[in-house]
Amino acid sequence: MIRSFAGLRSVDPGFKPHNVLALETSMTGGNYASTAQVAGFVIEVVRRIEALPGVQSAASAILLP
Repeated sequence: MIRSFAGLRSVDPGFKPHNVLALETSMTGGNYASTAQVAGFVIEVVRRIEALPGVQSAASAILLP
């Protein structure tokens, strides 16, 4: 298992992972009861992050690779 992990660290992922920030969150409660509410929140968060100085791009994903 350790050899496999070490081998995976040397694989080119196809993108530059430097200066990448990943955020995980859980949206529970009445404010996010529907898929539309969650989608609206995620769209707004991505829009705001993209507007920050120095940010080149932002995206949302269900699961990270």
